[in-house]
Amino acid sequence: MSGLVRTIRRHPDAVCVMLVLAVAVAVKLGFALRIAPFIAKDSQAYFLPAFDLVHGGQFELGLRRTPAYPLFLAGALLLVGDDLRGIVLLQHLLGVGTAGLAYLLGRMAAGGSVVSARAVGLAAGLLTAISAPLVTYEHYLLTETLFAFAVTAMLVALVWASRRERLLPWLVGGLLVGLAAMVKPVAQAFLPLAVLTAYFTVASWRPAFPLGAFGAASWPAPTRRAVTAVALVVVGYALAVAPWSIRNQLAYNLSSPSTFGRTLVARTASYDRGFVFNDPGQPESDPRMARAARIVQQGADRGDSDGTIASRLRQELDLDPIEVNAVMRDLAVKAILRQPLYFVTGSVQF
Repeated sequence: MSGLVRTIRRHPDAVCVMLVLAVAVAVKLGFALRIAPFIAKDSQAYFLPAFDLVHGGQFELGLRRTPAYPLFLAGALLLVGDDLRGIVLLQHLLGVGTAGLAYLLGRMAAGGSVVSARAVGLAAGLLTAISAPLVTYEHYLLTETLFAFAVTAMLVALVWASRRERLLPWLVGGLLVGLAAMVKPVAQAFLPLAVLTAYFTVASWRPAFPLGAFGAASWPAPTRRAVTAVALVVVGYALAVAPWSIRNQLAYNLSSPSTFGRTLVARTASYDRGFVFNDPGQPESDPRMARAARIVQQGADRGDSDGTIASRLRQELDLDPIEVNAVMRDLAVKAILRQPLYFVTGSVQF
C-alpha cells in the first residue's frame, strides 16, 4: 500500500492517465465485444473506397468526401482483415486514445493550481471515457470517432503551443487542423480560430525576439513574431490539405478539399429558417439560377435536408454534381451577404 502511495505522489499525471485509460477500456470493450457493428446510410460511401483500395488498388471517393477516414478503414482492413467487428474494435481503441487526450487537454487548459488542473483533466478524461454518445458512434462505420480523436489532438496541440514560448509548435497545431479537415471538411472552420489564437497569444509574449531573423525589421518584434506564428499555422494546415485540394483541382476543377455548396445550404436552409434565397426584390437574372433559388427556398420552407435539395437541383435542372455544388454555394453566399448579421448571430447561437 505504501508503495502505491509513493507511486501516486511521484507520478500523479501518469496515474491519472492510466486511470482514465483503464475506465475507457472497460466501458468500450464491454460494448464492442457484445454488439454487432452499426451501419448507417453513409457507411458504404466510406467503406467501399477503402475495400477497393485494399483489394483492387483503386480509390474512388465521392466529391463531397475527404480521404482520411477511408484511408483509416483501409489500414484497418489490412490489419484485421475483412471483419467489421475488428474495425469497430479499433475504433473503440481510438476512443480510448481520445479519452487520454481529453485528460491532457483539461490538464493544460485549466487554470489555478496544479492539483486543481489535474482534477479538471481527470474529470474531462473520465467523462469522455464513459460518454454514451461517443461509445455509440465508435460502433458505427462513420467518421465521427476519427474526427473526435483528430479534433481533440488538434486542441491539445494548440493549447500546448500557447503555453510554450516557441514558434514551431504552431506548425504542429496547423498540421492537425488540416488533418481534422481531411476527416470532416467542417473542421476547416477551426483554421480562423487557430490563426487568431496564434496571433494574439504570440503577440503577448514578453521576451524579445531577434528582429533580423525573419526580415521586415521595421515591424515591432511582437507583431513580427505573431505573423510568423500565423504563417506556421497556415503552412501546417496546407501541408495536410494541399495534396487533396490539388487532386480535386486536377480531377474536378475544384480548388478545395471538399465541396462547400451542400455544407452552406445545410447551414442556411436545412438547419435555419430565416434566410431568403428567392428575393422578389432582387430576382436572379439567369433563369436557371432563378429556378434554383426557388427550389432552395422551397426546401428551406419545408425543412428539407441538403441532400434532398441537391437531388432536386440535379434532377430538375439537369446538373452534374460539380454544377450542383456551384449553384448551392452561390445561392447560399448571396443569402448570407443579404443578412450578414443574422448569419453571425445564428452561428454564435449554434
